[in-house]
Amino acid sequence: MVNPLIIPTFLNASNAITVGCWGQNPPGEPQLVPLTYKVCREAIMSVPMGGQSLKPITFGRSAEAGFQVPAHWEFENCAVEIDVVEDGDEERATFAAILKRAFDLAIECVIRPPHFGGRSFIGQDEKLVVCILESESGPSSQQRRSSSKGTSFHRS
Repeated sequence: MVNPLIIPTFLNASNAITVGCWGQNPPGEPQLVPLTYKVCREAIMSVPMGGQSLKPITFGRSAEAGFQVPAHWEFENCAVEIDVVEDGDEERATFAAILKRAFDLAIECVIRPPHFGGRSFIGQDEKLVVCILESESGPSSQQRRSSSKGTSFHRS
C-alpha cells in the first residue's frame, strides 16, 4: 500500500509530485539494505542523457516503443529502474524528467530515513514508473521485485 508523500517542486505548490518511499520488510523476510546518496547519485548519473535529453520519447514494453522498458542502471548497491505500470501501457517523457524524478527520490527516500529508496510516476498519464532501490546484486532485491505490488511504503 502506498502512503504518498507530496513534495513541492520549484517552490510552487501547484507543481507537486507524489513519492512513495520503501519501508523495511517485516521480520523473517529479507531485510532491505540502506542506500547512500553518494552511491545512488552515481547510479542516477548513469541514466543516458545524450544530446536528446529534452526530446519526448515514447516508453513502453512493445518493440515499437521509442525506448523499451523495463530498464535499469546501477552503481554498487543502488539501482535506478524505469518501467510502465501495465504491459500495454506507453508513456511519453524525457530522459531529463526521469533524471529529475530520480534525484527527487534520492533526496526524499535515500538522504532521509529510512534510506531504502522509493517509487514515483512521471508522464501526463503517470504510466512511467521511476524507482530507486537496492541493485539486483543486493541481498533483498529479488524478493522485493517478485512482490512489488505488495511493497510497503512509509511517509517521510
